[in-house]
This record gives sequence, C-alpha cells and structure tokens, in this order.
Amino acid sequence: METLLTKYILLMKILVLDDHPIALKSICQTVSEVQPDAEVIDVDTADKAKKAIQELNIDYAICDLQLEKNKNLEIPNFCRAEQIPYMVFSSHSNALLLKELHSLRALCIVNKSESYEVLKEGIKSLINKKNFLCPTNQKALSEIPNTKEIRQIKFTKKQHEILDLLKQGRDQNEIADILHVSPVTIRNHLAILRNNNDCQTTQEVLIRYLFWE
Repeated sequence: METLLTKYILLMKILVLDDHPIALKSICQTVSEVQPDAEVIDVDTADKAKKAIQELNIDYAICDLQLEKNKNLEIPNFCRAEQIPYMVFSSHSNALLLKELHSLRALCIVNKSESYEVLKEGIKSLINKKNFLCPTNQKALSEIPNTKEIRQIKFTKKQHEILDLLKQGRDQNEIADILHVSPVTIRNHLAILRNNNDCQTTQEVLIRYLFWE
C-alpha cells in the first residue's frame, strides 16, 4: 500500500546544475543512488536552472559555482529567494566565500576534491534538510586565511574593458591602442583599480576579477 511518505518520495524532484558534462553525469548518478525514487533534472546553465525551478516545482537543488560569466552566485541567490533547500558542490574553498554562502542559506557545501562517500553524505543531509560542511571546507574556515584576494572588486565600465583585455593576455600598450587612449590613461586606470580595491599589484586585481567573473 502506498503511504504518504512513499508518495512524497516518488514526487521528489532534485535539480542538478553543472556546466561540465562529465561532472554533471557523475553527480546525477550519485543522487540517483542516494535517492533512487527521485526525479533528477540535470541542467548546464544558470538560466536553465532558473527556468526549471520556476516551472517544475523543484524540491532540492545541487549547483556548481564555476558557471558562465558573472553568474557564480546567481543560483544560490535564486534558491534562497524561492526558499528551495540547496547544496553547493564546487572546487572553490575559502573562508570568505563560505561565509557568503552561509548568508545565502546554503544548507550543504561540499568541495569537489572530496571523496564519493562525502558527496553522498552531503546529498543525504540535503534531502534530510540538515546542515553539512565537508572536511575540506571545515578546514578552510578553521584556518581563517587572508581572504582579501577573493573579494569582489569595484570597477567602472572602462576599467571592466581593460580587465577583459588583460585577461586575454594583452599588454598595456596593446590595450591603449585597442581602446584608442594613451598608455598613461591605462596606467592611471590600473592605479585607481589597485587603490580602490586594496591591491598591491595589477596581477592581484586580475586574480580577484577572474575569480568572480
């Protein structure tokens, strides 16, 4: 006889978001092993994830953070707004990001370097609506590293263009030619970026920019 619990489990829908096909397939398989009767919906972009959440009555979500440009925290924010319990499964592991995810009410956070058993434990905790922080992330929090380097940086539209060109490997003279300004103007923009974001070097600015891109 079908019980209410069985009926609920049969209707459970778990969304999995990762833009790497192999990782996506592996996570979905693990979810199915942990909860065989759940329907697993796999997507590879933040936009598809949002659409699924809006249209498919998703119960739980598991998401990566390393997605398309400027969308790292879009799904955590969206899950929080929609009050959907979610787990972050990402290779990023630092105190500042973990605190940010905590503020966004991430129920479980598992680093991709963890074992299969730890991933399963995280998924089980998510389904049971219990908080779970994997050992790698526990260590990151306990060590309290200098997290300045991964704070989001502030920049103007023009500075954004400069950073995008630096990311492509262009030097300052090439950037000046492309943007039709003088090399001095580029140097001034970079100096302002360093000063406004408490960075010692342009490389530090670029690292932080790439992290949150």
